[in-house]
Amino acid sequence: MIKIIFTLIIAIFSLTSIANASSSNDIKINNAWLRVAPNKVAVAFFTIENSTDKTIQILSAKTKHAKRTELHNHIMNNGIMKMRQVKLVEVKANDTVKFNPHGYHLMMFNLDIDAFKPGKQVEIIFTFDNDTEQKAMFRVIAFGMKKPKNMKTDHSKMPIKK
Repeated sequence: MIKIIFTLIIAIFSLTSIANASSSNDIKINNAWLRVAPNKVAVAFFTIENSTDKTIQILSAKTKHAKRTELHNHIMNNGIMKMRQVKLVEVKANDTVKFNPHGYHLMMFNLDIDAFKPGKQVEIIFTFDNDTEQKAMFRVIAFGMKKPKNMKTDHSKMPIKK
């Protein structure tokens, strides 16, 4: 009897692992890069693709190399473009959202500046409304440099944790 229960427990954990592994291909973070401003602030840009049949929400992002990380958006207010923090970013089912300099973006404050040297990569962990997390590596480019061209970064193989 104990062997049967033990076998069932192992089977359940195995199925959970398989389900989590397959879902990592359903949410892809691509073209991930960031730049650092002179005042220990960084801004990150990327594309997130939701290949599931359900809307997902990005609730937060974090990195061990910044004390604070916030989701932001630019909005037009009385003819003036303003940057605002947002609580979440929604990615509809089978849709893509681009985080770019004039729209959604990720702000990081009080940086461990040594981790943000041009050419290095910084790991950022995203938390979603379905209690999963996904890691993505962001390439650091120098302040004042243009967005890298033809980036082919695919973070869909990075683990999602539940």
